[in-house]
Amino acid sequence: MVCGTPSPTWRHKVRVTWTSPWDLSLSLDWRHLSSVKLDANTTNSNLNGTTGGPSGTPDLVDAQLPAMDYLDLAGTWTARPGLEFRAGINNIFDRNPPTMDSNTIGVSAPPFGNGNTFPGVYDSLGRTLFIGVTAKY
Repeated sequence: MVCGTPSPTWRHKVRVTWTSPWDLSLSLDWRHLSSVKLDANTTNSNLNGTTGGPSGTPDLVDAQLPAMDYLDLAGTWTARPGLEFRAGINNIFDRNPPTMDSNTIGVSAPPFGNGNTFPGVYDSLGRTLFIGVTAKY
């Protein structure tokens, strides 16, 4: 975590799509974020604050945020030329984002975090569903 916002050293998104001969396509996305260590626990005096390193005691509770994996499913169906239906589920398994104790050192409090997590980095809404229609005439 650098300067208040987690910055995973590795993140990727892999998408696999199956297109059927019946104008139907299904896609599965795998989103991965590697684990993140709390930079305040370092001995680097430019990064550590009131916790960690020689100026304080390490924050063992929030020392590391775990790696996160999310799966998303989406589909489209072209009913006829000019009429397309879409639907999907993001975060199929409803994985909760990693949380931190904002009372101890306050790193997950605004402006960087919200609700003891980091909605700008992790999927804080949980499972979400979507549907849509495109009609062109």
